[in-house]
Amino acid sequence: MQMQNLTEAMQAVLLNYTRGYVLWLSFKTTDTKLEALDQKFALELGTHEPGWKRVHRKKHGIPNAIAIASRVFSEPSAAEVVLMATEQARKVDQNSAYKPFLRQQWRDDLPRLSYFEMVHMPAEATGKLRWTWRIRKPELNQIESHLVRVVDSRDAGLLRRELQQVLQYPLFSGVRSQIRRLLRRVKRRCDFRHVAYSGPDPEHLPAMVGFRESAAG
Repeated sequence: MQMQNLTEAMQAVLLNYTRGYVLWLSFKTTDTKLEALDQKFALELGTHEPGWKRVHRKKHGIPNAIAIASRVFSEPSAAEVVLMATEQARKVDQNSAYKPFLRQQWRDDLPRLSYFEMVHMPAEATGKLRWTWRIRKPELNQIESHLVRVVDSRDAGLLRRELQQVLQYPLFSGVRSQIRRLLRRVKRRCDFRHVAYSGPDPEHLPAMVGFRESAAG
């Protein structure tokens, strides 16, 4: 279980969810504990099983699991671990060798990671439903409130730095839509306060390359 940056971890969660890993849980830990956790999950849940073994397990109703470790904003020594499993994780026999799956507090809502949550929403360009990420509403409200305060302070240097910070978020399509709307509102606030807008162009934000959904694994 190697530490990944946040964007890589979010991509991994998205991809594995589309592959049938629909149960999940998450927790924060320190990077020094990852190796021990990795060994534990490999022994108890088979997180290191090769592809052919995972196919065999699936055919026989045996759950599969994966573990993903992500870096944490502003906490260099911290890690957020997302453990994902197939739906059979709740159905194993209590007396079988796979009972460790039953000891986990699996969730079946859509996964969350850091400030973000998975959603199934229409793509901006085509309107076709797709899996993506968006910033959770409480965090998005806090970001907007902070930017409004910075605009009202009329500190041009601080405003420029804070507006550039938004491009550090993983710009999945759902996040990009939110950031575009947020920057439009900030621009209107700047006009109202007669402050020069110095942030990214909301209409030309970078886009992330998507992935093909797969039923493998």
